[in-house]
Amino acid sequence: MGFPGKRYLIDLGYCNVRMRAIRINVKLYGHLKIYAPGDKNQFEMIIDPGTTLEDFFKLFAISDDRCVSLINGRRANKKARFKEKDTLVLFPQICGG
Repeated sequence: MGFPGKRYLIDLGYCNVRMRAIRINVKLYGHLKIYAPGDKNQFEMIIDPGTTLEDFFKLFAISDDRCVSLINGRRANKKARFKEKDTLVLFPQICGG
C-alpha cells in the first residue's frame, strides 16, 4: 500500500474547515491480517473526522459483507462514524454446519 510503519493517514478530501485529525486503533483477525502493515494485526490510524466504516472498507478494498465489524466492542454498520480513540475490530465471517 505504500504506507510506512504502523500508521495510516486517510485524507478523504471533503473537510472544508481545517479540523483536527483523530486516532483510532485497528485490530484485524483471520485472513484480514493481510491488510495490516508489517506482520502485526494491530495498528493505529490517523483519520479525518467524519470518516465512516464504509470509507475504511473502501480504502483497504475490503468487502464489508465478508467480515464482522466491531467499534468499541459493539457491532457497527458501515455508516458508523469514528471518534477519537475508537477501536475497530474486524473478524472474518465464520460459517459452518
